[in-house]
Amino acid sequence: MFQTHNKNNNETVKVVHVNKRAKRENHDDDDHEKHLIVVKFHQFSEIKYKKDTDKYSPVFERGGARWKLQLRFSKQGAQSGEGSDSPQGYHLGMYLCLDEAPWLLGEEYSVNYAASIPKLDITKTSGESTFRLGKSNGCGWRRVTTMKRVLDRGLDDDILSIHIKFDQLEHICKRWTSSLSFNKERLKMIRTGTLADITFVVGTGDQQQRIKANTMLLLMGAPAMKSFIDEATTVEEEDGDGKSISFPTIDPDHFRFMLRFIYADDISFVADDTTQSELTKLLVVANRFGCWRLKVWLETELAAKHLNVDTCVDLLLFADANSCYVLKEESIKVVGKN
Repeated sequence: MFQTHNKNNNETVKVVHVNKRAKRENHDDDDHEKHLIVVKFHQFSEIKYKKDTDKYSPVFERGGARWKLQLRFSKQGAQSGEGSDSPQGYHLGMYLCLDEAPWLLGEEYSVNYAASIPKLDITKTSGESTFRLGKSNGCGWRRVTTMKRVLDRGLDDDILSIHIKFDQLEHICKRWTSSLSFNKERLKMIRTGTLADITFVVGTGDQQQRIKANTMLLLMGAPAMKSFIDEATTVEEEDGDGKSISFPTIDPDHFRFMLRFIYADDISFVADDTTQSELTKLLVVANRFGCWRLKVWLETELAAKHLNVDTCVDLLLFADANSCYVLKEESIKVVGKN
């Protein structure tokens, strides 16, 4: 039966990524291998048993998300307390879990996967399930087999190998757009210049735009902008004195996008087909003006949508140059695997 279960503690084991470049005579076999993760639990017979003991694999990556496999050892009526060396009466449960990623809170993945123990000729196939980042649960099976059977016939050199194959892995993009009238009014303030007390002269030549904003709202959403506001010069406006500052090298559209995020947490300016180049340019603007929340969000978008074997080196260099710690960490992982 396919179930869900909460996560508890974490222990280190090994994950093997099957070589995607391995050439096989049978094309179908090769396609199968591309989606296969082999999780190996070493020194498996040395586990100490007690009620609801958990063991976790390290994190592995698929579909722009980070996953781990949870093993749960359960026994009907078992008592909590000191560990036991006896597997008598215990069952092995398996659950696929999303790794914690608080910066992607709310993202969802639709998954259909299979978990197998080849030595025991056991394969479990899930139905379609939805995983949501920020919820501490996994999806799997409470009783896959008995621990006695695993220990008697399921190990190689005291190693339990479990194969994970994703038959379906879809990122459900529930992109947020402001719907509350409060947020809509804030976005309208950018368009109309309502309560504006500073003017940003952005871009040069025919592309130059005068963008008005309210310093209080700017500082609430991006406190690091105070240094720029302090450098603004006082100018005479039609409706009284105001401040003005020029940024000739900044794209006016990118600056407006940043203001939309600062004013109302709006990210509708990024679509599913937004290019890597466009995201990096937006990130550079967010980095320059200290809009850290937007910067981290853009890093995760780059990692999820554009980080792969072909782009990992370029994105690593970009991340290092722009102090993108999330993107840098993810890029290093991809570089290390290839």
